[in-house]
Amino acid sequence: MTDRGPGSTAEFLSLLRQMAQQSPRSKGQIAAFSGIPRSTAYSFMSPANTALPSNPDQVRAYAQACGLTAAGIEQLMRSWKQLDAARGRSAVEETIHLTPPPAEHTTWHPPPGLADILDTGDTGRSVHIAGDAQLTAPSDHPPS
Repeated sequence: MTDRGPGSTAEFLSLLRQMAQQSPRSKGQIAAFSGIPRSTAYSFMSPANTALPSNPDQVRAYAQACGLTAAGIEQLMRSWKQLDAARGRSAVEETIHLTPPPAEHTTWHPPPGLADILDTGDTGRSVHIAGDAQLTAPSDHPPS
């Protein structure tokens, strides 16, 4: 890693793989010492992985388990923050915000496209999301 760090997600992921290859620990030991889920640690090591890790604490734990120095870890984390910011959002803080219905018991119709991905089951077209609020997918049939 240069002083400026990896400039792309692909370079960052390549660096994570190199860290594991140069570590005195095996892949299994890295996963165990990091304290992160084994599947997550292995995804950091996989050439098939193309996504920037979303959890900075896991990246830090992985780097420590690989044996990076404190200065190396700080440089790695600065690079992660820059790449995370460059993708336009902080993956750690990403949430889906739904505006609740204005009244206590109101049916809210999702925006176009959202209804297509909701699983409303076979018993009805409404999904309870919180309290008395209901999320209702549009239906071609009137309620029975």
